[in-house]
Amino acid sequence: MENKKRGSFSGGIGFVLAAAGSAVGLGNLWRFPYLAAQYGGGIFILVYIILALTFGFTLMTTEIAIGRKTKLSPTRAYGNIDKRFAFIGPISFIIPVIILPYYCVIGWVIKYVTVFATGQDMAAADSLFFANFIGQEYAPLVFFFIFLGLTALIVVLGVEKGIEKGIEQGIEQGKKENNLSIAKKMLEEKIPLETIIKITNLSKEDIENLK
Repeated sequence: MENKKRGSFSGGIGFVLAAAGSAVGLGNLWRFPYLAAQYGGGIFILVYIILALTFGFTLMTTEIAIGRKTKLSPTRAYGNIDKRFAFIGPISFIIPVIILPYYCVIGWVIKYVTVFATGQDMAAADSLFFANFIGQEYAPLVFFFIFLGLTALIVVLGVEKGIEKGIEQGIEQGKKENNLSIAKKMLEEKIPLETIIKITNLSKEDIENLK
């Protein structure tokens, strides 16, 4: 039987960002600030760093080592190391399925991306914007399914064509959005168009659309 070639990362940046994305989690972005303030500030951060460098780092490197040694999917890798740990495999599949709905709120973030991309950032700053958005009948579901579709597409395409390509495009889009923001401020300060193009590396059409 012909062995199917498994996908692998072609560069370090793709692997690092993929590992960081799976390890950091939304809780570190949304819950961490107010939990740090609620439970002692500095001492909470100290304990958090200690746990991240001990339990977190150890578990992550262990998973990487098991994957590199067995070159199997998570559902089979643990059993390949030791049959006594085979039960961990199905658990490693079930847990991401359980937490998937929690991460699907990223679909709402896509809504904000579209708002900022269309120059409606002041409207998004309104305190009632989010409440009005999630109160709509269909809009939250539309962006929810957009996120699910993009996620499924990246997974189906695999590591090189999916994950790494998605990371590269995300980085490029982030750079462009940052440059657009800079260009908008420079336009407000009446800086010449040629200077803005040279600094931001944007096209003349992109800058003209900001006016």
